[in-house]
Amino acid sequence: ALLAFSGVVRDEQGLPLAEARVEFQQGPQGRQQSVSENSDADGRFEIPGLAPRADWVLYAVKAPLVGEPSAPLQVRAGAAAAEVVLRLVPGGVLAGRVVDGEGKPVEGAQLWVQVQDQRGAETLQGRSREDGTFRIEGVPAAPLRITAQSSRGGGHANQQLERLGQGEVR
Repeated sequence: ALLAFSGVVRDEQGLPLAEARVEFQQGPQGRQQSVSENSDADGRFEIPGLAPRADWVLYAVKAPLVGEPSAPLQVRAGAAAAEVVLRLVPGGVLAGRVVDGEGKPVEGAQLWVQVQDQRGAETLQGRSREDGTFRIEGVPAAPLRITAQSSRGGGHANQQLERLGQGEVR
């Protein structure tokens, strides 16, 4: 028998957050599955159709905020489901400038920020502006790798960062 979880999405002050997408996965590093329903005006959500398991992990998504994963939840036939509270906190901001080998700004460079956290791998994207600057918001507090590829063709560059803190701008 398939079961359901319900709960509420809250911001860092504990206020309900509407229009957050709720996602779930099997275990801390398991296969991610997206739920099509968003939280309502009161931050409430319901996830129907979960198979019995001892390790469902839920989290909310609403850019530029970052969802903290729930503790693993147990879904058992005949057991009452616990109320789940999901928190969204400010993500980090990655800002910088893409330049070529001569130090000149590169306009339109494609940027990929690859993040590996408890939810698994995620890739955020952006482009550099005319002056070579870029700003990518909603970066989870986790180790990350930045790749920039020139719109002019030719090369690309990679940079590894240990992590951005919650709400940190770097």
